[in-house]
Amino acid sequence: ENNSHLGPLSALNGFFYFLNSFLNKNPYCEVAWHQVGKQYYILKEYKKAKESWEKAINLYKKKNNFERRRVC
Repeated sequence: ENNSHLGPLSALNGFFYFLNSFLNKNPYCEVAWHQVGKQYYILKEYKKAKESWEKAINLYKKKNNFERRRVC
């Protein structure tokens, strides 16, 4: 479903819903956490953006200690 006609805030809310659903099933996906950070940054929620990016970086570092680069 394309919600772009509902405006940018509705589109962001839909994307947050998707990301939250995805992270409930894949909590260790650094790519998804990075995307959450980008969305918070767009909303000028800089502290939450930083926290999300830090989580993404930490997950990336942990994954690379155990395996070669893999996306989710």
